[in-house]
Amino acid sequence: MTDSSLQQKRLAAAAIDIGILIVLGMIMSGVGLAIGCSGALSKIHTLANYLWHVLALVYVFGSLAFVLGRDVLAGSASPGKKIMGIRVVTVTGSPIGVMESIKRNALFSPGFAMAALLALLAMIPFVGCVACLLLPLRLLAGVFAVVAGIYEIVMIIQEPSGVRLGDKMAGTRVVL
Repeated sequence: MTDSSLQQKRLAAAAIDIGILIVLGMIMSGVGLAIGCSGALSKIHTLANYLWHVLALVYVFGSLAFVLGRDVLAGSASPGKKIMGIRVVTVTGSPIGVMESIKRNALFSPGFAMAALLALLAMIPFVGCVACLLLPLRLLAGVFAVVAGIYEIVMIIQEPSGVRLGDKMAGTRVVL
């Protein structure tokens, strides 16, 4: 079985990274609500309607970029991994690049990618209504990401080497 200390650090690092996304989402939601309300109260409908969508678009694309590229943000480590003192390397032991980070985190991106598409469509007049019809797809993509996350946690815990599917796809591993 793999080093339980490393397993615990990986799971704690993942929780920190998820927490970062949640906090940023709460901040952006609060700012968006304030902008939307102030625009509605001041009768500036462009501010109320479009600035909220721009803010949502920035958050969703930023979240997608964070999820896919997080393992190279702090020198072969996500912010959570950096705090926990672990890092991601290739199977040869060298630091990972952006492509390895994207490959290893691709399983978590469908929900954000679909949200980005819907946020973009919502900004286009008359097409925004069609975006509502795609909401079930967005929910399905989100469910896929949650199931993938659970599967990855099980892989980290049960796989003797602690290598998850994303690590296998990218040719990476997490080390102390």
